[in-house]
Amino acid sequence: NDGVIDKKCLAVNAPSSVAAEASLLSATFPDEHLFLAPGDNVAVDLLTGVFERRHLSYVIIDGSGGNLKQFAGSEKGYVGVDASAGDKAAISAALKHFREHRPFFTYIYLHDCKKALQSLDEKGYYNTVTGFDNCLGEFVAELQKEDIYYTSLLIVTSAASSSPSNFVPLVINGPMCKNNSKISG
Repeated sequence: NDGVIDKKCLAVNAPSSVAAEASLLSATFPDEHLFLAPGDNVAVDLLTGVFERRHLSYVIIDGSGGNLKQFAGSEKGYVGVDASAGDKAAISAALKHFREHRPFFTYIYLHDCKKALQSLDEKGYYNTVTGFDNCLGEFVAELQKEDIYYTSLLIVTSAASSSPSNFVPLVINGPMCKNNSKISG
């Protein structure tokens, strides 16, 4: 199964992965947020603005090397990780920040899979996805060790897919999620 699709699901094409991230962080369509490339200004409210008005802490862990900085709203809500440092460094930064600050919302952008997909090296891409899977497993193990895994909502997605269907992968796990649920379309 390539993704979670049903009759009520909407697939949105964004002109770039950064525009797709803007859609995720603003919960709007690209033609509404008007952020299509780095350097554009976001024309709608972001989730980070909602969190700030409600005095809820958040952090964006940006493994892209800085592409998402303008979405953070403030320096305290942003941790930049050099893209060449890799996904493991971004996951480590997220865990360190979480342990020190316990934010209400943590958004982690990982860059390795996108970079590997763009290289058009199939073996390298699958090795990178395997590496991501291992990083995610370590992240989940740390959440379990901190005794917060079963009260955390984890959403794993990507801005692009390597499947012929071009669906975007989406995995959701957390309280209130039903085990072995599958949506077909």
